[in-house]
Amino acid sequence: MVARIVIRRKKRKKMKKWKIKRFLNNVWKYLSFAFQLPHFITMLILLAISIICLLISLNTVNETLFAILSNVFAGLITGIVICLISGLRSVTSYRIKGKIEWLEKLHNECLDFIKMHKRLLFLDFSNDVKAYEKIYDVICVATNITSTITQSQFNKKLCFDAIKFSKKELNYDWEKNHKIYAEVKEKILILDVSTTTRENIKKIFSEVLAIISKLNGAIVHKLDELKTQQNMMERFFV
Repeated sequence: MVARIVIRRKKRKKMKKWKIKRFLNNVWKYLSFAFQLPHFITMLILLAISIICLLISLNTVNETLFAILSNVFAGLITGIVICLISGLRSVTSYRIKGKIEWLEKLHNECLDFIKMHKRLLFLDFSNDVKAYEKIYDVICVATNITSTITQSQFNKKLCFDAIKFSKKELNYDWEKNHKIYAEVKEKILILDVSTTTRENIKKIFSEVLAIISKLNGAIVHKLDELKTQQNMMERFFV
């Protein structure tokens, strides 16, 4: 009992460390991308100059110089605001584009699974080896969908947390579904193709098909939403 409690505590500590590490990695991604944009570099330069102008104007007794520096300061503040808006627009546009590309890849993987699953309904059992390979390939495609989500956290080009995004926006719990896919894979590993039927195959994959079909629907809905946001942003800032 004590050993189990210790193991649970260790797992919790590992999970906390992993979450903190993932959060810091995401923050670093956002900052590194932001500072690559010329808008933010320009904004920092303008901010530095405006602070210098403000300090000089506050310490000067020359009214003419004070008026000139005040006007310069006001102009620099306007420039900073424009750079900030433009920079935020670029960051938001980049994030939306990244999400769209990532979702389209995930959408194609879901479609691959659905197409391969449909072919199982017309599977030829005359060749046991080929039939088994086709059945096994289908569950491999399902597990690849989860792998795409989990492995995306190591993609430095992605400017969002794929695991968090898939759970919150797509209602896809990769941990829970990964266990379901593993159970189905276990059933397939002990499957005797020579005695099985199409109905039995359909029953084995029923839960996986429901999960991926639901995910695919959520992806299509999110893609429409993001593309609408992208179009509105482009029209607004033109």
